[in-house]
Amino acid sequence: MIMKLAFLAAPILLLSACSSTPDTAANGDDPQAQQAQSDSDIICRAEKITGSHIRKRRCRTRAQMEAEAEMARKQVADTLQSGSLGSSTEPQ
Repeated sequence: MIMKLAFLAAPILLLSACSSTPDTAANGDDPQAQQAQSDSDIICRAEKITGSHIRKRRCRTRAQMEAEAEMARKQVADTLQSGSLGSSTEPQ
């Protein structure tokens, strides 16, 4: 059960660890405009694909990455809340 929880939580931790906040004091522009620009910046990363040793380059905007991280957090929370991590077929 702990392994399943770790497997579900790992992508969330990895994605949230890579996020950063923009430095608004450096430029002096409107913070909302700067945030909109940083959300539309495209970030490319080489990601490991399950079942393959070859990494694939995946490009997304910061907003897309944050949306995916939020969706993963919700899925983990829903799974934990519903208690469906352990199935009734496992030996006790």
